[in-house]
Amino acid sequence: MAEREPDPPSGWYESWLRDVAGGASVRTGPLFLGWVGLVSVVAAVVYDAGGRSEPAYMAPIGVVSLLYWALAAPAYVAKRYRGR
Repeated sequence: MAEREPDPPSGWYESWLRDVAGGASVRTGPLFLGWVGLVSVVAAVVYDAGGRSEPAYMAPIGVVSLLYWALAAPAYVAKRYRGR
């Protein structure tokens, strides 16, 4: 199978992740699915804790999302893609 050119980054975050990865092409689909799983767990915990309104979910999901995309995803990308 022929090697295909990586797609150009579609925005600043993908460009930044590519820089974090040392120029390697980063697959963002698995990162997104990891975030969806994390957010669903947070939503379940908030629901079990008695949250029944939209504002009850906003802060926990916002904080977890910010930490995931600003710290965890770049740390994972740096570790996973740096040596390639």
